[in-house]
Amino acid sequence: MKSFKDIKMKKFILVCKKVPLLVMVGIFLIFLFVMGIIGKYRAYSKEDYNFWTTSSVETMIQGLHDGVFPWDEPKKEENFQVEVEKPKKEIEIDGYLSAEAEAEERNVSLESIIEQRKLESNGTYVYGESQPEGVNSTVMEAIDYGICDPKYLTPEGVTYEKLTTPVFEENNDYYLQTKAEDDSYFDDALFIGDSRSVGLVDYGDLDTHAIFFAQESLSIYDLDTATLQPVGPAGKLEEQTLLNLLSQNEFGKVYICLGVNELGTGDTLRFYNAFKALIETIRVYEPDAIIYIQGMMHVTQSYSSKDSIYNNTSIVDKNKAISTLANGHDIFYLDMNETVCDENGNLIAELSTDGVHLLGKNYRIWEDYIKTHVIVRNEKDK
Repeated sequence: MKSFKDIKMKKFILVCKKVPLLVMVGIFLIFLFVMGIIGKYRAYSKEDYNFWTTSSVETMIQGLHDGVFPWDEPKKEENFQVEVEKPKKEIEIDGYLSAEAEAEERNVSLESIIEQRKLESNGTYVYGESQPEGVNSTVMEAIDYGICDPKYLTPEGVTYEKLTTPVFEENNDYYLQTKAEDDSYFDDALFIGDSRSVGLVDYGDLDTHAIFFAQESLSIYDLDTATLQPVGPAGKLEEQTLLNLLSQNEFGKVYICLGVNELGTGDTLRFYNAFKALIETIRVYEPDAIIYIQGMMHVTQSYSSKDSIYNNTSIVDKNKAISTLANGHDIFYLDMNETVCDENGNLIAELSTDGVHLLGKNYRIWEDYIKTHVIVRNEKDK
């Protein structure tokens, strides 16, 4: 006589034969669990993958989504003070010549150079020991709804301070943001950006003067290899990389607006590193250009209060980090959020289509902000 245990086992085997998919799903889940455990000590051991607050299966799925396999080597820690590799192009970076350096070079008084620069810049040039108000925009704050995942913010113990390397160091020369005399100011400008910058092309008129290297989903982490068709006054140009565009043209201004596609990829330190490297690359190819760092536009309250990745807490954290790269004489920070956000720092819902992008007609608000916050640095920039 068969035992109760044997009967139960037989029934279980019959069920498995009838439902083979269930068995396969079970095996697959066990596989994910084991791989997640392996990854805990290798690829998922860093803060990007908080193994202790998520299950091994969730960790495994997130890793595969990011293209990280459990048997990969752990990601090395990034240091924002590490020098980035320059493009393989030998160029002597002359860059901006300070008033003191020009006075010494021309063997004239410093006062005469200061007066000349004030005249050439229509009074926006300021010489002083500290950076005055009106040079860089203020980073707009936003309410923290407490749902932002900390792994996407600035790591504990990291601070962003003004750099003293040649590209980023401040001197006693500063320029106040002012209104462009006319749109010809942008005739030698380059805009680098993602889908938000594409909106400026679709619904504005800056592309009748400037060149846009912009594309939906463009990420700062892809700029080394990304190829796309820039668009400008002559229409679409041939497909090319950013480095090719920089090497084949001389730009007097370069606007950078990137970051929304990077919110869920690494923390603020990684984004800061990439932004710093991009500016250094631009400076190699365009030593005399004015560089504009455009702070990321905020998202609406519905996004910011419910999404642990796409929220204003993370956006403000990153804006604060990259704003420290502005030196006030040839690198400037612009934050247009004051024109499109409410008192809590949320993008006004009525201005947006999806909580992230502006309605077509509202891109004029951003465009007007750009046109009224330019730097007139010397005669050639008028």
